[in-house]
Amino acid sequence: MTPAKANHIRTARINSKVLSNKETRRERERQAEELRGPRWTLEKLFEEYQAILLPGEGRKVDARHFKRLGALRTKEPASIELAELREFRRELEREGLAPQTVKHILGIFSRTLNWASAPEQQLIPATEAARLKIKMPKVDNAKKTEFLTDDQLQRYFAALDAEKDQNAAALLRLALFTGMRRGALLGLKWSDLDFERGIITLTGEYAKNEETARIPMNDAARTVLLGIERTRSEFVFPGRKGEKRYDFRRMSRRVRDKAGLPPDFRPLHGLRHSFASRIASSGEVDMYRLQALMTHKTPKMTQRYAHLSDESMRKASAVAAAVMSTPADRDDGGENTA
Repeated sequence: MTPAKANHIRTARINSKVLSNKETRRERERQAEELRGPRWTLEKLFEEYQAILLPGEGRKVDARHFKRLGALRTKEPASIELAELREFRRELEREGLAPQTVKHILGIFSRTLNWASAPEQQLIPATEAARLKIKMPKVDNAKKTEFLTDDQLQRYFAALDAEKDQNAAALLRLALFTGMRRGALLGLKWSDLDFERGIITLTGEYAKNEETARIPMNDAARTVLLGIERTRSEFVFPGRKGEKRYDFRRMSRRVRDKAGLPPDFRPLHGLRHSFASRIASSGEVDMYRLQALMTHKTPKMTQRYAHLSDESMRKASAVAAAVMSTPADRDDGGENTA
């Protein structure tokens, strides 16, 4: 190698006539990647899967659960071992996540693979989706049913009254008076409110099952809504710059703690359960109407409140027994003194 030759090679590289060893290796890798086709990581598959779905709250929920998959997102399904997936599930459970949350996270993993391996897509072999099938945790939907006692409810309202931002506090009041879901509350627009007919429209865009539903605007809900200071935003409970709000955990947890509610009381969903529980225990509303109020798609979810309705019926039966007794029975406690 002479100085003149070295200078010639250096000049050629500058002029891009000759690639360096490193550049040559990169070019070969690039060509091999092109021959191999796209690298279908779990994240890439999920992006494709979401692209075909209609806009709505369900997509955002799926995205949040998908984020919890962590390092699995950057892997191709063929490189994921079933034992690794099982260990991931155990890690989620060790974190103390609810079985339903774990099921949601694993569910979006399975749904993504099932979609990608379907005959319409064939982005990955069907054998990969079948190989990575994991047992889901059992969820007892009737197990978790929060119910605020009269004393707890009084303390909760006192905590709401103490909040500086009463417009934001109105969201929690509305949850108590209507049983609306978190997504429906955060996505509620002024155009969804019909004060004249007394109807609140829950648009499919923000509904859990992506189906539009309508619920009555009771007097308590009407009072709350009329007391909110309106802004230029189309949303009743807007976030920054008038855009849709996506999070309400900080305030809802603060109010829960100020009211002295149990730590496991779910700040927003617990209010929905309390709404349904009080209606069911009143004995004045049947399960069919309660299902409509809760916008449950099937009666199965509403059945968790059936025992409260049964209790009110037992109390009514006891009243009937008392009013049907004779004066003599009431005087001697029902004992036969003859």
